[in-house]
Formats: sequence, C-alpha cells, structure tokens
Amino acid sequence: MKVILRILGKQSDKDLSFISSEHAVAYVRDLESAAKAGEDLNFLKSKLNKFRQQLKRQELPDLLSNLLSLNPYFRMTSLECILNFKMFDSIRD
Repeated sequence: MKVILRILGKQSDKDLSFISSEHAVAYVRDLESAAKAGEDLNFLKSKLNKFRQQLKRQELPDLLSNLLSLNPYFRMTSLECILNFKMFDSIRD
C-alpha cells in the first residue's frame, strides 16, 4: 500500500470518504506521511504534464487519472470511459 500511495500522492478527505473505519483512515494517513507523498505528488504532476505535452490525444492522461482514482465512488468504470472519451469513438460505433 505504501508504494501505491507513493505513486498516487496524498489523498483528499473526499477520496477517503468511502472508508468507514477511523482506524483505517489513520493507517492510510500514516502511510502517506511515511511515503513522503508531497514530494512524490509534485514529481508525478511534472511527469504527467510532460506526458500530456507529448501526447497527440490529450484525453489519455485524464483517462488514466480517472481509472487510478483511489476512491471507488469517484473512479470511472470501463464502460463510462468508453462512453465518455473520444478516443473510443471507433470502437463505440
């Protein structure tokens, strides 16, 4: 879990709202601080911006961000992705 949080960075309270146990939320927060989430988040943001510049399709980073959301209530399903992103127009028809 620490590696995942290192990649995803610090999660907002909204992102953790699906967790009902206060102990579990505290555990995630402890892991975040151990993973130095702030530094990793800035690193990932800079990589994502560079990635966006290199892509012809600007949707791919947004698609990946949606699919990698920690909170399952905010994470897009594969069907939602296919219906909402233009990159899937050719397979949708």
